[in-house]
Amino acid sequence: MSVKIPGRIVPDPNAHGDVEASLTGRIEAPKGGLPVLGEEVKQGQILGYVSPAVGVVDRTQVRREVARLTTEIRQTAESVELLKQFWFVPFRDGKVIQAEMKLEGLRRERAALLPMLQTQEVLRASTDGVVSVSNAINGRIVQPGEKIFEIVNPKRLWVEAVAADPHLAAVAAEVEEAVATTPDGQALDVSFVGSGLSLQQQAVPLMFRVEDPAEGLRVGRPVTVSIRSKQKSRPGIAVPRDAVVTGSNGLEQVWEHVAPEVFVPAP
Repeated sequence: MSVKIPGRIVPDPNAHGDVEASLTGRIEAPKGGLPVLGEEVKQGQILGYVSPAVGVVDRTQVRREVARLTTEIRQTAESVELLKQFWFVPFRDGKVIQAEMKLEGLRRERAALLPMLQTQEVLRASTDGVVSVSNAINGRIVQPGEKIFEIVNPKRLWVEAVAADPHLAAVAAEVEEAVATTPDGQALDVSFVGSGLSLQQQAVPLMFRVEDPAEGLRVGRPVTVSIRSKQKSRPGIAVPRDAVVTGSNGLEQVWEHVAPEVFVPAP
């Protein structure tokens, strides 16, 4: 048995990484300049910096608050140690617990303020690969969680396919041979990785690994996956070609007469 299902090229999740900012700040270029699209990078390589966008007055207030918290933390820590040494203090255990909770809260407050005093946040490549997306402009203000770079390893690519018929997922799991074909006729050997349990737009998602990605293969490119299963046959009903129509979702289907004046579409 052989079937054909649509798919697209996606990056290997273990060789794909996003570089995002964790604070509000201004992008600054490293010594060698900001990386450009198509540039190869290594894991841990410095791609840029983010300088916190905090004004002089705000920074001074933050320093003053950090200094106050540091002094209060030192005083509270000394009080805790003194309470632990003198066992005859009334309700000593409760006071120790209360002081330790206060100390932990003060430390959390200071930890939340310290990043605002950092001079720069270093943006490093999360994996080896090629810069496929770059939103970095020298001097641009970015927000926390905003994607600045996207890195893809062109030697480790997958194919994400969708099967409208749940039976095709079982066929793909028993695959004997699978080939992904690009629109220009380029054939790629792929191997079955797994299928998802959650439907996506009423279809079963299937993942295949590209064994030897060709040069210049792009992420997002559509492909057609041809699967030859170990199954030799499948029970079914022969229908005339005129009975096959295109449904509202663009998939081919036939109408099954299940009861008087009741017809149900079947893919």
